[in-house]
Amino acid sequence: MQHWIDKLTDLAALRGDETILKDALSLFAEQAGFGGYAYHYIRPGHTVAASNYHPEWRALYFKGKFQTVDPIVNRKRQAVAVQAA
Repeated sequence: MQHWIDKLTDLAALRGDETILKDALSLFAEQAGFGGYAYHYIRPGHTVAASNYHPEWRALYFKGKFQTVDPIVNRKRQAVAVQAA
């Protein structure tokens, strides 16, 4: 698992064509038994957001403001706040 995480982190750090990253994320999600993925990579001057969730679900997610109660989003938000401090 750590190998996949390291590989995805390296791919996200590369600027340019995000197709390679999205393909790797899709493959990883499929091999891990997940139906989809959402990925957010934040570094100063370089941010990547990618997801293969259905557009209707994404619209519902943001319309319902689920990101305010999503434990993964909240955990990332806290980590970014600590790094900024």
